[in-house]
Amino acid sequence: MNKILKQFFQFSYGNFISLALSVFTVPVVTRLISPEQFGIASLALVFVNFATLLVLFGGDQTLARYYYDLFGAQKRNLLWKLGKVSIFVYSVLSIISLIYYKQISLYFFGIDTDIMPLVAILGISGLNVLQTYFRMVIRMEKRGNAFSFQIILTKLVKFLCTVVLLKWFANSYSSLLIAEFLAIMLGVVYFMYSTRPFWIGRKLPKLPMSFKDLFSFGWPIALSTFLFVILQSIDQLVLKYFYNAHEVGMYAGGYRLVTMLQIFVSAFVTYWVPLSYEKYKEGENNRFFEQAFGVVYVIAMLVVLTFIASNRVIVLLLGNEFREASAVIPLLIFIPAMQLLTSITNVGINFRKRTDFHIIVTSLVLFISIVLNVILTPILGIRGASIAASFTYVVYFISYTVVGSRFFSIKVGYTHEMIVLIISYCLAISVSFEMFNIAILRFIAIVLAALVIYGKLGMLLRLANFKQYLK
Repeated sequence: MNKILKQFFQFSYGNFISLALSVFTVPVVTRLISPEQFGIASLALVFVNFATLLVLFGGDQTLARYYYDLFGAQKRNLLWKLGKVSIFVYSVLSIISLIYYKQISLYFFGIDTDIMPLVAILGISGLNVLQTYFRMVIRMEKRGNAFSFQIILTKLVKFLCTVVLLKWFANSYSSLLIAEFLAIMLGVVYFMYSTRPFWIGRKLPKLPMSFKDLFSFGWPIALSTFLFVILQSIDQLVLKYFYNAHEVGMYAGGYRLVTMLQIFVSAFVTYWVPLSYEKYKEGENNRFFEQAFGVVYVIAMLVVLTFIASNRVIVLLLGNEFREASAVIPLLIFIPAMQLLTSITNVGINFRKRTDFHIIVTSLVLFISIVLNVILTPILGIRGASIAASFTYVVYFISYTVVGSRFFSIKVGYTHEMIVLIISYCLAISVSFEMFNIAILRFIAIVLAALVIYGKLGMLLRLANFKQYLK
């Protein structure tokens, strides 16, 4: 247990420090740039996410799945094979994007005469792919300190470059993109230096699995991940279609506060993925995963209820221009919470190599998201977009939990969890639309938080048994 906690801390402290820095950096940045320019930058990063995942083509998850099945230089050979696919896809994507740069630039930036913003986006995407592969190697080697140091380094560089560029170069989205590029480039250089022993040696032993095996595992993840990015971005894209960059910026401001919690989710998933594979390979039964879900569930719901009860206070971090974002915070907080819980309940899909179910679930959830966004966003604006996004992720969690349980059963107490989840969601809608007295709603949130703790108190008190079980 102590070893697991130590390794988790090594992988997590970088994210936690990054979270603490975000509390300081987000208010500074949002006070230096208008919601409209902030919205344009957010849309540009949507394109970056699309490009990055398309170029990866599931290579990072394929590397994670087969890493512990290989020895020595075989791991390097696996990475080279996956990297060649990424280079080919990146080249094709870059050529197509540059051919149609006017149409792409007009949609994202409102201009069709300047090719440089698109070049910056492609540059960020390419560096992001390299960073993802390097990070996966670091994660699978369980080098938590190197992983955390890189996160802190890139966070500080990005903040310093952003402030300097916004104040003395240009008070626009271009400064944010340049800062992003410089920060990721420095992070990649650090990873290249940190993992240099991994690249030493020309010998590339033959892999025990064929390229067809790698492709069969990777392509469903690539497609489902691409659909997932559309799922993450559809709310902003629909807002841009029906409204303008100002509304997107307002919504993105609230989303930026919520994504500060995404840092915690990333910290957990970073260590959880290799740990879950390792425990499964060692023949652990599902009790370990049930205990993990119980602890994470309590944490996730307490965070959700805290954000619901204090949305007006939290939004002050963004500044006066983003005050309208307080309406979306109580709903958007469900996104990282549901992602966190899903990361535990869906492990059976990858364990049994049934990655085709990722496509089925993600496609279903994406369809629901598109329908809700198209119906609610034109009527309710950013509130409608937040309802569509949050409800979609609730369905996302439920769907993955049901499907994942088919392959690896994790006993989740549906009655207690679902009652709390439904009440919390209704409470979030009430706070967003200010349906009742806000003091009463906050009191309900506090009472509900107490019930969450009480409902799982028995499990928490049995953590001593959990520690003995791990031994």
